[in-house]
Amino acid sequence: MRQQYPLEPPEQTAARIAPRFLYKVTHDLWVDHLRQRAREQNLIRQCVAASTEFPVSEADWIDYQAAREVWEHLEPFWQKVLHWRLEGCCWQEISQWMDKPVGTLASGLERALDKACADLG
Repeated sequence: MRQQYPLEPPEQTAARIAPRFLYKVTHDLWVDHLRQRAREQNLIRQCVAASTEFPVSEADWIDYQAAREVWEHLEPFWQKVLHWRLEGCCWQEISQWMDKPVGTLASGLERALDKACADLG
């Protein structure tokens, strides 16, 4: 800048630099934002494409929704127990983790599921 305007006082040179600098910073930030947005949109497109590769039948979707409603209706204690059972944990392991007898957990989970289903109709 000093080479372009050698006779100009430093204050005026600084006044010329500030707008250019601000423009450059703003421009670079905007370009970074657009690039990030493009990456996010590309990721969304990939997710949508992957989800449409395995179409879900209407009956499966209804089953999923019903199971989700039952799950949400369970108390957190029974959600944990059911989660571990679905993960393949045996009753003895769950019994130790929850500090409850196996019979209490097995019958309690069955009652909790029956109650949730009855409440939901």
